[in-house]
Amino acid sequence: MEAPLIPDPRNFKWKLLSNVLNIFDNRRVRKELSKSSITPLRRAYLILRIVMIVLFFSREVANVIRDLRECEKLRIFARVAEAPDAEQVYEFLSAQRTQFVSFLNGVLGSVCFRRARSPVKIVDSTSLILDLNLFREQKISYKWGYSPGKGYYKGYKLVLVVEYPSLKLVAFYLYKGSPYDSKLFLEIVGDLRRRMALRNGDRIIADKGFCDDENYWKCIMLHKVEPCIFPKKNHKNLKRLHDKLFRSFDRNNNFSRFQ
Repeated sequence: MEAPLIPDPRNFKWKLLSNVLNIFDNRRVRKELSKSSITPLRRAYLILRIVMIVLFFSREVANVIRDLRECEKLRIFARVAEAPDAEQVYEFLSAQRTQFVSFLNGVLGSVCFRRARSPVKIVDSTSLILDLNLFREQKISYKWGYSPGKGYYKGYKLVLVVEYPSLKLVAFYLYKGSPYDSKLFLEIVGDLRRRMALRNGDRIIADKGFCDDENYWKCIMLHKVEPCIFPKKNHKNLKRLHDKLFRSFDRNNNFSRFQ
């Protein structure tokens, strides 16, 4: 059983969460809610605050609601007078899922400072475990996935792409189950190129889960983007990768394709 959530003003994570929750008091957020047709507003504010706590601490909705009901200090911190049922939260998010994405994009665009475009992107993935009763028949068929840290689960894989060093969100992708990161890398790079989020000579950084020979040389040759993928410990094919890259390169271009 997980330890209950108790706000600690000295902890940096609680400080950051407090700043995020304060954003919902902004007039621009109310405008974005209305523009995205997320109604009623009072319930939307309540549920969005609960969702932020769920995301920050990687907890299940039911557990966060239990902690809110049992801990007055947490209710005061989150500004939640009365916690709703978990089913009400899921029903609201399910009914508003399309509007919810447009709302998040609008809020991020309004609160993030506009900076010059960064040529460096970071890509990473995580497992999204759905809070499901596995002994009950589901109306929707969810795929099984596996994560070394979380074991077997039903849900999705989330891949985030952010700019460095601003950490501004560039794109996110949802995949059913738990596909290998290495199989998704080129698809993500191709989509970012199509949307002009990546340009010639840009750099994309990824962890060893995205490591694969083809991801290195195809990212350079096909998309003209520099991949900085951390190699696995047992990766012993660097020479073969080097030879494959230069065999594929058209020497007549004299590296001008990357400029």
